[in-house]
Amino acid sequence: MRQPTSEQLAGWLEESKSPEGRRRLLADGAAAAAARALPRCYVAWHDDRGCEASRAQLLACLRLLRNVCAAGAPAAAELMRCGAHMAAPAVAADAHAAVRGGSNLLAVSGERQLLLAAAQLLANMSVASEAAAGALWQECFPAVFGELTATPDVGVQAAVTLAMLSAAKAAPAAAEALASRAAARVWLQLLHPLLAPSDHDPDHAPDHGAGPANDCLGLLVKAVALQHGLLEPLLRCLEAPAADDPGGAAGDPSGGGASPSGWRWNALHVAVLHVVAQEVAGPSGGGGGGAPASRPPDGGAAERAPPPRPGAGADAAGAGAGGAPWRWPRAALRVVCDAATDVRALEDAGNSDKAPPGWAGAAPQVLDAAMQLLRAAAQREDGCAPLCGGADAMSLLLDPAAAPPLRLAEAREGERAGERAEQSELQEQAQDTRAKNSTQAVRQAQAVRQEQEQQQQQEQEQAQTQKQNSQQNSQQNQQAPAAAGEAAAAAAAAAPPEAAPGSGSDGSLIDALLALLAALGPPLNPRRPDAAQHARLRRELVALLPPAAAARAEAAAPARAPYPGYRADLLCALSNALHARAPAQRAAAAAGASELLLSNTQLDEAAPLAREWALWGVRNLCAGRGGEEARARMAALRLREVVAAPELEGMGVKVEVDARGKLSVVSQRA
Repeated sequence: MRQPTSEQLAGWLEESKSPEGRRRLLADGAAAAAARALPRCYVAWHDDRGCEASRAQLLACLRLLRNVCAAGAPAAAELMRCGAHMAAPAVAADAHAAVRGGSNLLAVSGERQLLLAAAQLLANMSVASEAAAGALWQECFPAVFGELTATPDVGVQAAVTLAMLSAAKAAPAAAEALASRAAARVWLQLLHPLLAPSDHDPDHAPDHGAGPANDCLGLLVKAVALQHGLLEPLLRCLEAPAADDPGGAAGDPSGGGASPSGWRWNALHVAVLHVVAQEVAGPSGGGGGGAPASRPPDGGAAERAPPPRPGAGADAAGAGAGGAPWRWPRAALRVVCDAATDVRALEDAGNSDKAPPGWAGAAPQVLDAAMQLLRAAAQREDGCAPLCGGADAMSLLLDPAAAPPLRLAEAREGERAGERAEQSELQEQAQDTRAKNSTQAVRQAQAVRQEQEQQQQQEQEQAQTQKQNSQQNSQQNQQAPAAAGEAAAAAAAAAPPEAAPGSGSDGSLIDALLALLAALGPPLNPRRPDAAQHARLRRELVALLPPAAAARAEAAAPARAPYPGYRADLLCALSNALHARAPAQRAAAAAGASELLLSNTQLDEAAPLAREWALWGVRNLCAGRGGEEARARMAALRLREVVAAPELEGMGVKVEVDARGKLSVVSQRA
């Protein structure tokens, strides 16, 4: 077909707006003709930027091909066969350069239309076919995508983000590239609308009130950080370059050395963690559409059902991507611990005359954002199974040494192999049964014929023989159950004892949360502060922890709340992690959680909800079969003293401990 005219392109463009029209354009070769005409239209516009006719023809061609991609994989394959996947990125990059360097407002408006249409063509082709997504990824990353994400046009950014999202879902290599230093420029430009007006100054928090204007940004972060399990590499690629790496991609213009934990925190880390937390929490903000896990279950404290087999119920996108979604909960916990270490280092530095490092302002904000992520994961009633390849996120954090769960594709393949083996075994058993039945039928017929032939001659002899056989069979049947019972008893005696639930868990999540909580000490009454008593109680709480957790509480955990609500966040995550998880309950009880939670049931005016979460934590710690040890430890506690309350003093009464160890209210005059 010859070069289509402007009138033909206009007619085809109108026809491409309906499904029937798109099918006709593919069937009669019009779509292929437009795809082959795209390079020529591009050259004509490039050679004469001032020609309105050339620009209009190129715009019509781009919009036509964009609409045709809605027909799916066949349309994308046809466009790729005609080379559209190579021409479209060139058009998009050239249009972006024209918009950026243009001074004529009318001309720039026309170039913006070209840029948007080209970006939408890239997105639609990528969505239509995995092969097209991979081909466009090879053509566009990182240079073209880096240029297109620099535009302030939200529509262009969303289209480019959708193209990268399709590539990340189609190929794990694309997701890994998006979590490398090569993608730092892309992320800086995509996350820029979330940053404060100070232009990603690490001393200013990101602006999360308005939310991302790019609707596809959260999906892209979810695909890379969660479904592929690349949260930690993604955060690493956003670090400021080291002093000896001048060619590195700068995530933070201020630079600065690494923190004690080895990170160079900046506002981009805070922005990404907030986006991930929003994706984990779900659209309702409550975690997968359910009530918080701390809500009492119907019918009492029933223990949580065992988590599904690894891979069951995973997101289709994450499963097909071939990533490792089970990694991100562990990465989130590491970020919490590392940020807490850095905040403690800032506390220990005190009022030093030295200028604070570049990461100093962002470290408390990173801890805040990472705690929101951990809190959102703990509050989901489904245990984040759809985001962790079918595994329970909190269970993964209870035993970090456990083998990673299978990906969904591997699990399904294993299930199919098991089903095939089971069906084969059943077929073999059926064949054996049919063969045995057939043999028995033949033997019975032969016996009947023999009986008929010899009935008169050997009637008495056959009767005697049958009687003897019957007696022997009866004796064998009586002996068989006894032998089977003896064999079963021997097998039961030889079997190893069943492992106790949670015996293989080292409680790393529990230890980390308890260490951070113990480092704060109990809530301090601001009306009657007693620093010496608070320090003594803090030491007592830290002494209850296991050695590793106690060491963290003493040297690598903030001694003061780094942000409002920090205590409540810790108690919320701990309380929900304990909900109906027997291994977590046992690990927490052994690590001193009973005393820690009870000490936090006092009101903390800096975090009013902390007391409520502490009460829920006590309930979840003691509930069900996993709470035996916690209930026993609490039953053994004895009252030592009563803290004076100003409210009671104003009423002229006080609380005392009587001889039975019970509390009683008496008059102050008594």
